[in-house]
Amino acid sequence: MHSVTLVLLRLPVDDLHAAATALLRPHRLNEDAPDASWHLDYWTTGGDNIADPETAAALGVADDEDLAPNVCFVSRLAGRVIPGALVTPDGAWHDLQDFGWRLAPVETPANKAAWERWAARVEELLAAHAGCVAVEFDTHS
Repeated sequence: MHSVTLVLLRLPVDDLHAAATALLRPHRLNEDAPDASWHLDYWTTGGDNIADPETAAALGVADDEDLAPNVCFVSRLAGRVIPGALVTPDGAWHDLQDFGWRLAPVETPANKAAWERWAARVEELLAAHAGCVAVEFDTHS
């Protein structure tokens, strides 16, 4: 399953991509330890859901084709996207599935309720990290 995943970074940071992938890496499938807990098997830079040219310019990545459309100051994210997962600066993984959402061929009442709980939690996490920058990834699990 593909999911929009936001990685939140405290500023300043020298290399946004390296810092964000460092927070994703511990959540990746380790084929040498297949019984270990994991959340994704690979990722790519995001799908432009949070594009904010002002953030890209302020961070000096406006000319970076991968990062420019995939960064946004958290304080400017309101209404842009509710991700399927979010990684906070402490490296903690927060996921829609933690709220009871399950892949189903049709929308279910349980999934709708899970989505609403998740959306509220995302708002809380973003408010708690308003001074951070979000980097968007497309993750696959």
